[in-house]
Amino acid sequence: MTDLANHDHDQTVQQLKALATQNRLLWALVLASGFLMVSVTFLKDVVADSTSRVVEAQKFVVRDSHGKVRGEWAVQSDGDLRLVILKDDGRVEAEFPAVPGPIPASSKQ
Repeated sequence: MTDLANHDHDQTVQQLKALATQNRLLWALVLASGFLMVSVTFLKDVVADSTSRVVEAQKFVVRDSHGKVRGEWAVQSDGDLRLVILKDDGRVEAEFPAVPGPIPASSKQ
């Protein structure tokens, strides 16, 4: 009977160790989930606060996926607003107001 009692005792100890390991893993998962939820909530608020509804600049340059300038919307040195849309080969497709000459070299970088 002592062999059976020792076997039952050893089996119970093994089951308790397995349950303790599962318990630690479960608590680690709960803590990680809580940390993730707090982080996402905090980051959402940070991103929302840092996003402005107004974008201000003197010049916007539009580039294609290869980095080639395809358009520009800028305030010129004389204060006039100029919108230029370029073809793939760099020629002017459309321009407002219509001004003779190429767009400024600063945009063609």
